[in-house]
Amino acid sequence: MKRPHKEESLRWFTQAKDEFEDADDLRKKGKFYLALFHYQQAAEKALPLWRA
Repeated sequence: MKRPHKEESLRWFTQAKDEFEDADDLRKKGKFYLALFHYQQAAEKALPLWRA
């Protein structure tokens, strides 16, 4: 079943926000290589929402 656009956008935004927070926690712990990966993943999820 396809979700409404607004609901799907909110889901992607929530995932991007969570991923960004996880990346920030990893950065604070000095795990920079993992933090960078999660920052990139968060950006990939958030950019389509910004462009829409």
